[in-house]
Amino acid sequence: MASNLPKNIEQLLKEATKGVDRVAAFRSYVKLLDTGYKTSEKLGGELRKQERTYNKLKEDHTFFARHRAKVDVLLRAMRETYTNSTKALRMFEELAQHYPAQYVFDVCKLGSYRLGLVQG
Repeated sequence: MASNLPKNIEQLLKEATKGVDRVAAFRSYVKLLDTGYKTSEKLGGELRKQERTYNKLKEDHTFFARHRAKVDVLLRAMRETYTNSTKALRMFEELAQHYPAQYVFDVCKLGSYRLGLVQG
């Protein structure tokens, strides 16, 4: 177990266990506990920081998944709705480059004249 500890805590543990005098051993154990608490607080802070980073990454992933789902719906709607699918896909790509995804979604959903002729 001592081999998994940080060097300073491992050294304090060795000093505490080898203490001949009870007072010296007690002081060594107090130092060991203080160092352990400080290390625990430091690691807890790092853990909270990593959890915040993880939550931000999770939000980004959720946003990406939603955006991807919208684009997939648009693409399917484009293929099914317009007569000339090649032209519609090209215009869809141009539109998607310059406008937000929600606008592109609304345009495709409404069957806008900008993208081609509506089949039905």
